[in-house]
Amino acid sequence: MKKFISAVTSLAMTVTMASSIAPSVSAADASKGFAIKAYAEAGSKYDAMGSKVTVSKDDIAAGDVVVPVAVYLDEATNDSEAVSVSVKLVSDSADVKNVTFKRVNPNDEYFAEAKEYTAGTKTFSTKNAVIFAGEVSRRGAFVPAGSWEIAADTSQKEAGAENAYIGCSWTNNGSAYEFIGSKSTDHPFFVFDVTLPKGTAAGDYKLEFCRYNTDTSGQHNNPTPMIETKAGRFNEDLKNLNLEEMTITVEGSNATTSETTTAKPVETTTAAPTTTVKPAETTTAATTSAQPVADADVIFDFGNYEAKAGDEVTVDITVDSKNKAISAMDVVFAIDSPLTIDEIDKQSLAFKTTAMTNMAILGANFKSLDDKGEPLVPTKDPVFTLYVTVPATTPDGIYNVGFGKKCEVHKSNDGSKYSSTAINGKIKVGNPVDDPTTSATTASQPATTTTAATTASQPTSTTTKPVADADVIFDFGNYEAKAGDEVTVDVTVDSKNKAISAMDVVFAIDSPLTIDEIDKQSLAFKTTAMTNIAILGANFKSLDDKGEPLVPTKDPVFTLYVTVPATTPDGIYNVGFGKKCEVHKSNDGSKYSSTAINGKIKVGNPVDDPTTSATTASQPATTTSSTTASQPAETTTTVSTPSGNTLKPVWGDVNCDGDVNVADVVLLNKWLNNNADYAMTDQGKVNADCFNPQDEKGGAVDASKVDLTKADSDAIIKSVVHLITLPAKG
Repeated sequence: MKKFISAVTSLAMTVTMASSIAPSVSAADASKGFAIKAYAEAGSKYDAMGSKVTVSKDDIAAGDVVVPVAVYLDEATNDSEAVSVSVKLVSDSADVKNVTFKRVNPNDEYFAEAKEYTAGTKTFSTKNAVIFAGEVSRRGAFVPAGSWEIAADTSQKEAGAENAYIGCSWTNNGSAYEFIGSKSTDHPFFVFDVTLPKGTAAGDYKLEFCRYNTDTSGQHNNPTPMIETKAGRFNEDLKNLNLEEMTITVEGSNATTSETTTAKPVETTTAAPTTTVKPAETTTAATTSAQPVADADVIFDFGNYEAKAGDEVTVDITVDSKNKAISAMDVVFAIDSPLTIDEIDKQSLAFKTTAMTNMAILGANFKSLDDKGEPLVPTKDPVFTLYVTVPATTPDGIYNVGFGKKCEVHKSNDGSKYSSTAINGKIKVGNPVDDPTTSATTASQPATTTTAATTASQPTSTTTKPVADADVIFDFGNYEAKAGDEVTVDVTVDSKNKAISAMDVVFAIDSPLTIDEIDKQSLAFKTTAMTNIAILGANFKSLDDKGEPLVPTKDPVFTLYVTVPATTPDGIYNVGFGKKCEVHKSNDGSKYSSTAINGKIKVGNPVDDPTTSATTASQPATTTSSTTASQPAETTTTVSTPSGNTLKPVWGDVNCDGDVNVADVVLLNKWLNNNADYAMTDQGKVNADCFNPQDEKGGAVDASKVDLTKADSDAIIKSVVHLITLPAKG
């Protein structure tokens, strides 16, 4: 199950921070169940057909038919800790090979228009397909419960799926969850679309559950489908898991229908595009720029403009790639003082894509790939648009605008780049005495390196650009408050167009201020974070449908809700990272270097008001009365056990109860964080050593030589959700 495995490298962090407190329940269910049915909230003609869907001969003759499908979890008690379920397509028709499944991520938009829902006393609206459990954040957004892994494929040999396949693994992150409706089946467990191509042969196309033991070693019985709770398991072998399957019937030429349907299927998954309206231009180009002398691969032209003091100038930058395809751009702009670049448009019209901008460094970047991941050739439309302010006190003169020290134009995903040249823009203000002609400069030789710095998250004062040349830059922003206030701290991230697969961080704040809540939504990645307020920790994985890392948007990557006690003295209080800030590149465990601009919360009217300075994520700026509780112990611990005690491992059974489940992961993580307070037997330690163990063949080993790390915990949780077989190697 390679695709599943590549998409879940970060699942380990999900349980690493899981609470040891199980959800409170009134009584355990005698049985639970799954049902495959038409997605009742899709807004398609099939909504009410349940597990028996009929596609008319007219519809299948007219075009592709999309049937929105959902798997529903049926439980009376909200106590599930881990779930594994997968679905395959079965039919006698030869056309079954052409039918496809498309996964729907709970964090992705599904509907063209937002739908309104009520959860308890809160109302929210979303374009996403709302799942069975979750909560409403302070922003009024729906946050799905737990951590999900959903993968679709054309087949899956291990699961016995010769045709279309989809599988879902879920954990509750060790936290209680609440149903969004009055019961679990009011909303689906997960959603996927089934597409039957135009002309698909008549017949029954059955959606059946995959039934198999995911432990290929035979040491354990880890069947799927399965639901695991603290009280025990639910599966078919135990006769306590009810399963309802689905059939899609395509009618043939002899069938009769009572109504004529439309030629096109109901579309449910395309979100309505949003466009940024370009502000009215206040100036016009004055002259045509001269051609650059450098024989570069790519030529940028900033254009020439005329303005008067007090104007706003819209600078449209065009690019001539000489018909070369471009996969991405990463640039920094510069402008002569006193003119300022006040906004960089997020739309790159030349590529019809959205750019990520950073006004603090006057930076912009984007990727320009088609649906197949291939680089694009730009059109003649502007590749960037800058909105420039000419202050009312600006002297008459010619002012340059161009690139700063960075202009990267990427050929493809292998990191190769084109050479580039820029024709700097000239903004003529008033009637200058000297009026030089436009000259060409290379992208690496800017006309000016002076830039105006602003912050991105509504701070009350400006922050300086970090001095460290880190791969990733976090900015906590600056704020003003008074004693008794609550402050919302939005943490932004500039990855310089680098894709990120996961983050794992711990925050710290100066006393007496406290971080009372960490928002579970990471807006920059449109994903759900797992948070642990006890250690002020948060982590998430950020992967697309194919398991590839994502580039963050300009939206907040984390949001902290800070309380300023009523007795807080006037002063400047720092907020930033504690001892942990891990930014993962990919699934191989490699990490980026990172720097954080600590946030400053100004309370009242302090005597001293220092400027914000940059610090690295591993060394927080705050040292006085900082929140030391947010600095957890190291998770790599060498076991100290008397030598000579050799034991044969039972892979993953940390608590030695005969089963491998969530309880084993929780115990191991407790022990890794504080082994003095949690007892683990020698046998348990040998069982837990399942990633690169002493003897991968399972022979007896010396318990005193066991080295337990987070990697062992990672391996066990992957086996719990049936993604790998223990032991694991890496």
